[in-house]
Amino acid sequence: MGAVSGGWARTSERSLLEPSTIAGIQDPLYLFACHLEWHHWRKLGAYHALVAALDDSDQRIRVIAEMFLHRSSPRPQRRSRGVYSK
Repeated sequence: MGAVSGGWARTSERSLLEPSTIAGIQDPLYLFACHLEWHHWRKLGAYHALVAALDDSDQRIRVIAEMFLHRSSPRPQRRSRGVYSK
């Protein structure tokens, strides 16, 4: 196993966002990996995967996605369109 830096083991150039071949794309472990990548490294693709899981047909997946996207979770910054200028 590789060295641990900053408390996180890093694999070469692979992302945590590679779907599980056993359980499919919307499995709880995949959503947890998305949560980690969004929370720690602000990868927007991970955030989009969590939001997409809110529409999953499996209620368990929807609940898990909602838990990972709780209000205490960081949100992407919105771009100002100048509509509500101060």
